[in-house]
Amino acid sequence: MNTQNINQENLSRQPKPQRQQKAKRQKASPYRYLLILAVVTIIAVVSIIAAVSANIKYRRQQKAYVEAGISNPAYSMDVANKMAQAAEAQGRQAVLDNMRENFSNGTSTISYLKKTFTDKIVFADDGRYVFVDINKSLPMHNLNLSAFSKDDRGFMNYSDAAIQTHRGIDVSKYQGDIDWSQVKTDGIEYAFLRVGYRSYGTGIIKEDEAFKTNAAGAIQNGLNVGAYFFSQAITTAEAEEEADFVINTLKPFKINYPVVIDVEEIVNDSYRQENLSQGELTDAVIAFCERIKAAGYTPMIYANIKGFASLVDISRLTAYDKWYADYNQTPYIPYDISIWQYSESGKVNGISTNVDLNISFKTW
Repeated sequence: MNTQNINQENLSRQPKPQRQQKAKRQKASPYRYLLILAVVTIIAVVSIIAAVSANIKYRRQQKAYVEAGISNPAYSMDVANKMAQAAEAQGRQAVLDNMRENFSNGTSTISYLKKTFTDKIVFADDGRYVFVDINKSLPMHNLNLSAFSKDDRGFMNYSDAAIQTHRGIDVSKYQGDIDWSQVKTDGIEYAFLRVGYRSYGTGIIKEDEAFKTNAAGAIQNGLNVGAYFFSQAITTAEAEEEADFVINTLKPFKINYPVVIDVEEIVNDSYRQENLSQGELTDAVIAFCERIKAAGYTPMIYANIKGFASLVDISRLTAYDKWYADYNQTPYIPYDISIWQYSESGKVNGISTNVDLNISFKTW
């Protein structure tokens, strides 16, 4: 901008001589005062209307609060903010008090987290806690958790008549020689036998050394018999290879309970499946199950909470029965399950070692 133009502009805005201002005031119209009065009146009326409207709104709110059973609902913004801050502080203190009470009474951290985050599946993994959203679109179990109890021998009972349960075990060569007659007399209705496994290091498929003996003994003594295979397939082709091995090994025996793919991680060691994505492992599981189903058997999937919540995509596995491992007083998983493996240290007549105990919620 030009300096000369600035000066000219400033000069044009200088006030007029005092006498000219006075002359102008002397010539002011009498209507000016009426205009001022009118403006003041309008402002007053608007203020009154606003106050009345606010009062009406307040009374309507008060009535609504009363009808809703809320007392003393009207607070200033300042008071409301202070109340909110106090409630927040009180809420934090309540959480701290609850934590202190639980931990003082011996509640473990994982148990506390499970009780607190009821909309999540919580599990421990490699020194951290993992929180997985529960997929509420999936089938949920209808088990009455308060109906579970263990007897003096460690067998799980279920007292809700709405579901009839059945007592079973699962075994492998590590249980040694088994007297299946005593097992049957001890109230065991079914047994899942390890038919084989794929080495998690070499990838070689091997038959369980005791499978044939266990199968013959269990069937001869009238137990229902299922089979399971410890999988380490890293492709769908390998999963189908595992299924074919199982099918061929089962041919001489009457297997009337499900044939299971065992999906679990190897703790404190590397293993073949550890680098598979959730989708890749799920593909392998489905390939195994479909091959088993095509051979006329009922396919089933065995896993713990980490397996079903994280290792596989359970939303893709709704077509198959689930066998869930969880060594607690009640099953933690929210989804529909057919069998719960609740102990790895059971005692059963006819077996000299500890044995896995199971309770099933259906028969096949």
